[in-house]
Amino acid sequence: MKTIDYPKVTRLNSGKVYVSFKIQGKRVRVFNGNKFDLDINPNKYDFNQRIEVGNLLAAKIYEKLLIGEDLIKKAENKVLSDIEALNKALKSKLEENYSKHHKTALSYTYRSLSRNIIGETITGEAISKTLFHFKNPTSYNTMRRYLLVLFSEAEKYGLPSGLLNNFKKRKGKANLNKPFDDISAILNEIKTFNYNLYLMLHNDLWLSFKTP
Repeated sequence: MKTIDYPKVTRLNSGKVYVSFKIQGKRVRVFNGNKFDLDINPNKYDFNQRIEVGNLLAAKIYEKLLIGEDLIKKAENKVLSDIEALNKALKSKLEENYSKHHKTALSYTYRSLSRNIIGETITGEAISKTLFHFKNPTSYNTMRRYLLVLFSEAEKYGLPSGLLNNFKKRKGKANLNKPFDDISAILNEIKTFNYNLYLMLHNDLWLSFKTP
């Protein structure tokens, strides 16, 4: 027998509201009731009314989910996973009028995160491994900035908001009185992020990376 959680209503940073729930550990997100033959769309309402209408949608969806197996399968088959939402976000950004350097940086960021994702869910552990690969605050903050760009876009496709809330910007430590022990190591760390982008920018093979 399938276990059905009562749906949760969430508001994205963009102001849009979605309803989410889990079926046997799989997260399902919907922005309206179309999949359940419900004519309820919270995002057509004024900002202050969306949560209220979202709660109505959650209640009606829960009633539908309790009724039949087919409705559950219908919802499961149409929802995007985290990695699918991220794929769509990257594709969308690459189609916009950004510089080649910016697009290359987004592709590199996507690849870096993808290597650390197990399954189809973006976890805090995956983000941590991606960010803390860079010990230098400048490189760390650069990677974080591009992750934020991708995550913000992916929210349009159902990615949960706030994935970077626990990963704040890092501040460099200023210590004018104590000399660095290893200047070359520090310089190499600072160059790491931009060097990887440089290689991608001048190598046609970057187009074959796992982009949508």
